[in-house]
Amino acid sequence: RTVTRPLWQRLRRRYGPATPLSRKKAIFLLGIEAEYRCRERFRSLGFVVMQSERSRGPYDLVAVSDERVVLVQVKRVPIEKVSPVVQGTLRVLKQIAIPQVEAVSVQVWVWVEDQAWQVWTLGKSAPEHYAF
Repeated sequence: RTVTRPLWQRLRRRYGPATPLSRKKAIFLLGIEAEYRCRERFRSLGFVVMQSERSRGPYDLVAVSDERVVLVQVKRVPIEKVSPVVQGTLRVLKQIAIPQVEAVSVQVWVWVEDQAWQVWTLGKSAPEHYAF
């Protein structure tokens, strides 16, 4: 099994320890690292995953298997900001036309700073929530 170093360690190895990063760039890189973690999780479950370039669309990842399609928005936040970030994201995603097909689901994956994933699945009723 290949061990992937965190993105900040790979950048430091490539550019040196004194690489200046703006706050905006650092936050962007932390978000990309969360997307990579999520992508690898889906791949380990047998999905083919497409990643939105620079998060330009409403979904960061589109994961496709033989049986289903999962549209994923990925966030990385400290524990105290999970609730407001998720509420805002769910509000935005509910305004977007979500395909009403049984095999398609919309999920918000939140990486809570170095702890675990929390996942919300949007449905016809209240969003389902689980953590792992």
